[in-house]
Amino acid sequence: MKIIEFLLFIAVLIGLAAPAHAGLDDGRAAYDRGDYAKAYSEWKPFADMGNAAAQSNLGVMYGNGLGVVLDYVEAVKWYRKAADQGYACAQYSLGLMYEEGHGVPKNIAEAMKYYRKAAEHGLGEAQTRLGEIYRLGPGVPQDHVESAKWYRKAAEQGDAHAQCSLGSMYRYGDGVPQHYAQAYMWLNLSAEQGDSAARKFRDEVAEKMTSAQIAEAKRLTTEWKPKGKIIAPAGLDEGKTVYDKGDSTNAYFEMRAGAEEGNTSAQFSLGKTYAQGEGLSQDYAEAAKWYSEAAKRGYADAQVNLGSFYLTGNAGPKNYVEAVRWFRKAAEQGDAGGQFMLGLRYFYGEGVPQDYILAFMWLNLAVVQRPDLAKARDIVADKMTPSQIAEAQRLASVRPKTPVFHVHV
Repeated sequence: MKIIEFLLFIAVLIGLAAPAHAGLDDGRAAYDRGDYAKAYSEWKPFADMGNAAAQSNLGVMYGNGLGVVLDYVEAVKWYRKAADQGYACAQYSLGLMYEEGHGVPKNIAEAMKYYRKAAEHGLGEAQTRLGEIYRLGPGVPQDHVESAKWYRKAAEQGDAHAQCSLGSMYRYGDGVPQHYAQAYMWLNLSAEQGDSAARKFRDEVAEKMTSAQIAEAKRLTTEWKPKGKIIAPAGLDEGKTVYDKGDSTNAYFEMRAGAEEGNTSAQFSLGKTYAQGEGLSQDYAEAAKWYSEAAKRGYADAQVNLGSFYLTGNAGPKNYVEAVRWFRKAAEQGDAGGQFMLGLRYFYGEGVPQDYILAFMWLNLAVVQRPDLAKARDIVADKMTPSQIAEAQRLASVRPKTPVFHVHV
């Protein structure tokens, strides 16, 4: 193996496959302990570079006056930057701003547009909000069938509010056929999470049921399992699929369900599970399939891992040109892993003409986010003239800071 890749291959496949930006984690730690000024200072540089997680986080801070002066217009600005990248939490938050008229004119149609975008990414809060709006009809025609559809999506992830609402719809036959056993099941699931209203409604439904019906409803409750549960606390973390519950079999089925519904985080996680053989037989072809699904939707880590498969030939014949194509997609979003791998391809002339200037440029951009990768850039620099290095640095400095579709957890 070539010397740079011998020194740094593990860092790429392990360190870069995980969230690469330590500053984001430092910001979250500061936020959690109430040091909002520190959180802002950690997140702001990444937000300026186009990181969607950091942009959404700044929206939260401006929207709540945490460490900064309360400024809804500024909050909307940052939410929109992240939302335009497909960042579900920011899409949901921007929808709230339109619904409430904070920082933008009140506009239920725009609110619905962003709620739907987030809901289609699998965000339970957005799915529940769509269910509420269609059920109550503020600004849109009432549609109980559509309401039940969105409540169900969130309820199946384990959202207690949606479970309570869906149970009530089964109780009264709103948007779904009246069915007391289904009503009891969903209300019971919500009650088990501490929803006092659901507990009251469940007991009222039980009074209309036979003992056999109640027994059947309890059986359904016991057998129920969430489908690709999404968590997005306080809008600070991208909705992420929860798989690791100490049960690799159930984890697999949860990931699979989310992946097949189009959730990019689930698709990436399922690909990684197949690639590493976690809880099932290692299968690079399946891994490549799911990485490809997430990569086509702009998921940077999946683009890097898919490129690595083409580079190593893990899922088929080696194809340096195809590897470069996927590394470039991630790199042009601002992803350090993509920039690093693309830089090495220019250094070795694999899939692209050998070009030390472009190699240095991409590696230098990666080092901004990952200082631990500086060794690779410095090895390239040893083969360059001072004028070549100056040109590479100039190219890096003027390169547009395009946004990255990158989940930070």
